Amino acid sequence: MQRPPTCRPFGRRRRPIRPTVSALALIAALAGCTVGGAEVDEGDRGAPSPTSGGATSPGAPPAPPAEASVLPGRLLVKRADGSLISVRPDATELQVLARAVQGEVDVLQGAWSADGSRVAWSQVVNRDGRLESEVVTAGPLGEDEVRTTTSTTPFYLSWDPTSSRVGFLGSDGSDRFELAVVEADAGDADRLRSLSRGSPFYFSWAPDGQRLLAHVGGGRLDELDLGGVVDPIGELPGVFQAPAWSADGAAQVYAVARGSGERQQVMTRDVAGGSSTAIADADGAVSLVLAPDGGQVAFQSLNADERDLYDRTLPQRATDVGVTVVDLTTGQVERVTIRPAMAFSWSPDGRRLLILEPMYTPGRISFRWIVWDQDAPGGDAERFATASFTPGLSLLRDYAPFFSQYAQSSTMWAPDGSAFAYPALGSSADTEIVVQPLNPDIPSYVLGAGSSVAWAPDAADSAAA
Repeated sequence: MQRPPTCRPFGRRRRPIRPTVSALALIAALAGCTVGGAEVDEGDRGAPSPTSGGATSPGAPPAPPAEASVLPGRLLVKRADGSLISVRPDATELQVLARAVQGEVDVLQGAWSADGSRVAWSQVVNRDGRLESEVVTAGPLGEDEVRTTTSTTPFYLSWDPTSSRVGFLGSDGSDRFELAVVEADAGDADRLRSLSRGSPFYFSWAPDGQRLLAHVGGGRLDELDLGGVVDPIGELPGVFQAPAWSADGAAQVYAVARGSGERQQVMTRDVAGGSSTAIADADGAVSLVLAPDGGQVAFQSLNADERDLYDRTLPQRATDVGVTVVDLTTGQVERVTIRPAMAFSWSPDGRRLLILEPMYTPGRISFRWIVWDQDAPGGDAERFATASFTPGLSLLRDYAPFFSQYAQSSTMWAPDGSAFAYPALGSSADTEIVVQPLNPDIPSYVLGAGSSVAWAPDAADSAAA
């Protein structure tokens, strides 16, 4: 098969403990695998334009409105200083989970459990000059904290669907990543287990939390169990990143190579029977995201001439692109957008698709969110759209190039699909967390400063009460 498309990481981020690339820029540097991961020149980073149609104007950030109190759940926010906090959508009940301290504690990434009852984060701690990497699990307010020392530095965390264990990818500086699991409720001796190694490495949990579907090294597509036993799927993977395992456990979705060049097919596999079925053809690298209920898959394919989303000539060249949605029950295939997308993510109920699109204007490339709503007339993708904005660097560098993997471990969506949150650059060049309700009666607002955000399910809200 052909190697995944080359990417250029956006640059290096200074860490207080040790000089290293940022967690997911490390994936880009070692794995060399992303779609649309071209570099943005600093000259392209203009101040966000004034917004309209309900979107926030970072130049004059409003405080959370009173109506924000009706938004459910809690948000996990990484602050500009690297600390990790949990906070309500109306900016109340703020709780510091992990405090970054210059030269002492470096917080890497956080993730909610599937039921919102727990949170996990990775960190590097300086203990008398000796650096130790850890995965920490705790309640939504930081209670009942348990630390597990790891032999590699975890840069990506993903709870299993039963909220019993955390799978992570870790790096020891070599050219292969480690897939390991931390058992949240096990004793010290049984808490950590290593399952596999490889690079690039992408995976999806089975709903029972006992197996994983892994796409490794560009040429392996395997099922793994918690004992590390490997069961190859038997099909040659195409040019794509993360596979997906449906919530009912019945199906797996991935891409396979077909013919010459980057001709591919998006496949669904019957787990019980082992047979696979092509559901769509693709020409180019594929990014796919399965809806939470497993009923639909959204994908985009971009060929070699369409992947540099920062090329200002792209709109004239990429004329047959956009996000496609396939109904896995009926087989219906629908192109829902007509422009290249940087990332996309399903709402928790699988009825809406949040899509990040670049916008090309003379001298500047900006971005906007649009929401495809399958309940709107004709599945209208323009029913809701923000005005243009400049994303926070972590959104462009860390999340967007690997969104098909992140879609399985975190979400920007509120648990009821009533709002979403994202990092955007403010007029002072600080990155702020913007909360964008879909209800036109609730204005968008800035929650506070922060570089990344993930919204928790309702359980975290009730736990905080």
